[in-house]
Amino acid sequence: MNRNFLPSTATIATISGHHDLMFGSGRLSPLVADGVAAATNALDAEVEVIGVPVDLDERAVAICIVGDQSSDPDTRATSGSATSDSDTSDSDTSDSATSGPDTSDSDTSDSDTSGPDTSDSDTSDSVITEPERLVIKATRNADEATRERTALTILAAHLPVPEIRFEDTNDTVSTTGLTFLDGDPVDHRLAPDRGWTAAASALRTVHGLDPGGLSPTPSHPDHVRDWADTLAAAALELGIIDADVAERFRVVIELREQSPPSTMLVHGDASSQHFLQRGGSLTGLLDLGDAGQGDAAADLAVLTLWAPERIESVVDAYCSAGQTDPATADDLLTRIAFHRPLRQLAAAIWNEQRGFSPTPFVVALYEELLKPAL
Repeated sequence: MNRNFLPSTATIATISGHHDLMFGSGRLSPLVADGVAAATNALDAEVEVIGVPVDLDERAVAICIVGDQSSDPDTRATSGSATSDSDTSDSDTSDSATSGPDTSDSDTSDSDTSGPDTSDSDTSDSVITEPERLVIKATRNADEATRERTALTILAAHLPVPEIRFEDTNDTVSTTGLTFLDGDPVDHRLAPDRGWTAAASALRTVHGLDPGGLSPTPSHPDHVRDWADTLAAAALELGIIDADVAERFRVVIELREQSPPSTMLVHGDASSQHFLQRGGSLTGLLDLGDAGQGDAAADLAVLTLWAPERIESVVDAYCSAGQTDPATADDLLTRIAFHRPLRQLAAAIWNEQRGFSPTPFVVALYEELLKPAL
């Protein structure tokens, strides 16, 4: 996620019965406005936007300062306690990252996007009594919002994940308010190497938990080959790759394919940008909208996708975080190599579809496809 948030602030004005979001001298998207309006209603508080790291057609993320709107001093004094302050680059930092590759599966998977009942809003214990920073995530994909909320509930007792402050779903938009977690991505140029160890250990914790009712992700062995075919066809149609590269992609996938010993809860978009650290200690795990059942090696592949020199050390740290047979490390390395071209092509497609340059990701894919067979 791009953490260089815009420095201006935003206000909500009611114009002809509609919310119109003004941010500095410009107007942000209706999706951001919908998300801020949902927060204002759910929290009964003034919402001031201080940054918008993600503003896409299908999802948006706003970083906000939220304060009490009540004019009654007695109400403000007794309406509950504020959530502790925290920092996320909630992707995407929360949603998906805008400054780096997006490895999300959501655009090419066949996941059910039918949303929950409309007009669903959970505002229990959500009244704000003093200003706090929140991440407001609004998405048109109700399945994505449900996945993230479910995964956050599963992980809350085990890892530093954002706390859900409110949920709101209507006919077109699902909005979730999350606490703002503090930290820098583990791939920050000044971050200590042990941040990568902390990220690997966090993934080991994720993979050891019950996925509950979360559905399979594209990395699931029952779906991954279909996903590979879908990616190749989409890339060809977009003109990102030619027929020869598409064929090479399919051959490499077939040569490297190796089914995992079991499927488990996976993050689904475990980019290094979604692991926050301070001094090498994990302070936040973000962006769980693609969580579900899948192959653990897919998460490790995404974590190291743009830092291949760290693959072995990350696998060592991952295995050291639990009881693992030495043979499992070799198996993980083989399966990571299988998932790398899938994620590189997915990132190229994601960027092309949203008007960003796919070139860096296509170049990385070419280099991956030229590697000798394992």
